[in-house]
Amino acid sequence: MDEAQQRASDSEREATTDRLRAAAEEGRLDVDELDERVAAALTARTHADLERLTTDLPAGAPPPRAAVSVWHRRDVRGALAALITAGGTCTLVWLATGAHSPFWPVWVFMGTGIAVIATLSKALRGDDDRRDRDRDRDSGRDRLPGPPGS
Repeated sequence: MDEAQQRASDSEREATTDRLRAAAEEGRLDVDELDERVAAALTARTHADLERLTTDLPAGAPPPRAAVSVWHRRDVRGALAALITAGGTCTLVWLATGAHSPFWPVWVFMGTGIAVIATLSKALRGDDDRRDRDRDRDSGRDRLPGPPGS
């Protein structure tokens, strides 16, 4: 028996509906067409019925990008390094001078701690500096202004 004429399983129908939904998210299908094709996929009997629903779509979506922990991002590691380096150095200076005054390095820890929190917040929101640079480049913001009248 030809494979196209073999009966489709529930998991194959579900995989087809997932592919259709992904195509709709990419803007390849409108809502009405998605509803129509999903309904047809859920009632499909054979592999050929399922294939007809996706023949005009590109061959499969690219694999999802691996999730990267925020702790592995260069900007987060840099902010943490600044906190530890600056705060540690100031604490050593405070200790070396006798540690008789109030603990003034707390101000250094607070300043660099705010930078760490802001960087972590940006990383957790999924903001990407590369995307910001691309947007700025495309809008012309990275160009230095010319002399007046130019």
